[in-house]
Amino acid sequence: LLGDFNSRDADPRSGPAGWTWSAASGPNRAIVRSRTWLRGSDIDHYPQSLSTPENRTVLGDSTGHMARDLNPSSHQPMQYVPPDAAIYFAELVGCRLQSPDEFRAALRQAPKPASPNLRDARWLAQLEHVRGINGAMNRYAPTLGMFMPAGEKPSAAIWKLPKVPGAPSDTPDRDYDDGALWFREVNSAAGDPFEHLVGNVSEYAIDRAGHFYVIGASALSPPDRPIDKEYEIDRKAATQGFSDVGIRLAFTVPSKPAEPLRIAAQQQPYLTGG
Repeated sequence: LLGDFNSRDADPRSGPAGWTWSAASGPNRAIVRSRTWLRGSDIDHYPQSLSTPENRTVLGDSTGHMARDLNPSSHQPMQYVPPDAAIYFAELVGCRLQSPDEFRAALRQAPKPASPNLRDARWLAQLEHVRGINGAMNRYAPTLGMFMPAGEKPSAAIWKLPKVPGAPSDTPDRDYDDGALWFREVNSAAGDPFEHLVGNVSEYAIDRAGHFYVIGASALSPPDRPIDKEYEIDRKAATQGFSDVGIRLAFTVPSKPAEPLRIAAQQQPYLTGG
């Protein structure tokens, strides 16, 4: 499914990755969950960026591995997937990729999330931490592998919260902190029709003409990038995918189905969680 990634060479990806190739040799190696988001020493995460005051992170075993709940799980979004692999996978399960207009339509319907997973104070803490480690920017910077539209300049800006009501006018906005550094698990426990339309990972989209796009905000993308704007990419050139771009599946319901659709009876949305 992931084409160029299935290589005998070292994994070419940089930045956070929730999956990796199994240790088995041969052309049909399986995809398995990564042990950690970043390859290498877990100690080079900034501890305060990975925990909350109420639930302080502790190091696990003597090797310094982080607590298990901070590592990728099978419920995290499938990011770092090349565009062609995303198209192939969607067709394999009887779906397709969303269009930019479908994403915007869902965004208009979805309730505003209380705490979306966006670039925040923890992201900035990790960036500042690795800047102080010799050579670490090449391995642990939270900007690595992320999607950047043509012409966008690198920035350390993070999302801000509005002033507290009644605060003096010269009070600065508060730094946003959603409690996550990389990507949250995707599940339907909240009951929202569309999950993670804002934050977590950006998503691929394709229009009727076959043009390929990235749309939405991620936990790594800067706050000044519009959430509802699509950015066209060359799907043949993006052979590695991006560390903060995932897949949202869509399908078309016939206007006059020959028989009742079981999925309609279950009241499932036409866009799945991303």
